[in-house]
Amino acid sequence: MPSENTEAGALSRRLERLTAAVAALSVGFALAVFWALLPRTEVVAQRFLLVDGDQHWRGALALDESASPTVRLNDVSGRAVLYGVIRPDGSPRLRLSDAGGRNRIVLEVGADGSPRVQLLDANGRTGVDARLAEDGRPELDMRWGSEFRHLTLPDSTGAGGGPAR
Repeated sequence: MPSENTEAGALSRRLERLTAAVAALSVGFALAVFWALLPRTEVVAQRFLLVDGDQHWRGALALDESASPTVRLNDVSGRAVLYGVIRPDGSPRLRLSDAGGRNRIVLEVGADGSPRVQLLDANGRTGVDARLAEDGRPELDMRWGSEFRHLTLPDSTGAGGGPAR
């Protein structure tokens, strides 16, 4: 039992750190998007590039090929570690990558307003997929070995929870 408590505590601390990091990055993304949508009376461009003192490309605020606004922050080698886009349907998506360039976290809000968070493993496969059902109840898919386990939490009355598939 002590091993389970230690593991649970470690997972809880990791989740708290991850939640704080995602919140900070989400605020930064929202500020970047807000800034991109402000009327620009002095500077007009379709792309702004950020380079460091050694002329390494470290970021950009630009329009992609579909004219969707994007924000990208790169590591020293030019790999995107943060990439955000407002898709043509108006829905935002934020992708965070690890130092190896592998996508690890995806945050998005669908065109219908539904939020979604995905945690990906080192191979880019979804390990956790969290979202809200149409009725507002949290849903969670977790990879367990080679299979997914689905969980729908009960509503405020305690009805409707449990494994859905």
